[in-house]
Amino acid sequence: MHQITLTGNLGKDAVVRDVKGSKAIGFSVAVNEHYTKQGGEKVEQTTWYDCTIWRKEGQKTTIADYLKEGQQVLIQGTPKASGYQNAQKEWVPTIEVRVTSIELVGKKAAAATTGGSQSANNEAGAFTSDDDNDLPF
Repeated sequence: MHQITLTGNLGKDAVVRDVKGSKAIGFSVAVNEHYTKQGGEKVEQTTWYDCTIWRKEGQKTTIADYLKEGQQVLIQGTPKASGYQNAQKEWVPTIEVRVTSIELVGKKAAAATTGGSQSANNEAGAFTSDDDNDLPF
C-alpha cells in the first residue's frame, strides 16, 4: 500500500456528504513548492490534492467544523491517481487522498479553536486536543 504525507493549506471549507450510509468529509489541500532553477529563476509550484475522510454511520464528523479555507493541515493517507475531462475536452489529472490521519498545524483559520493542537485519526474516529476543555463536544 502507498502512503503519502502532506502539509498544505485548505482551498475551501470542508463539505460533509452522505454516501451509502457513511459520511465523506471532502476538502482540497494546496501544497506549495518553492525552488530556484539552474539559471537563478525562482519558481513556485502548487499541487492540489482532493482529500476525503470517511466516517461510518454514528462516527463523529466534527473535524469538518475545523477544516476551514486557509487552515494549514498535516495529513497522511493513501493516494490514488485519477482525473477528469474539462470543458475543453482535455484530460486533467488529479491526485485523490483517502485520509487516515489529519492534524491542524500552523496558523489557525478563523473558525478553528484557540489553544491546543487538534488531531483526528480516521482509523479510530478520534479527535483529541492538548486541552480537552477547549473542545465543543
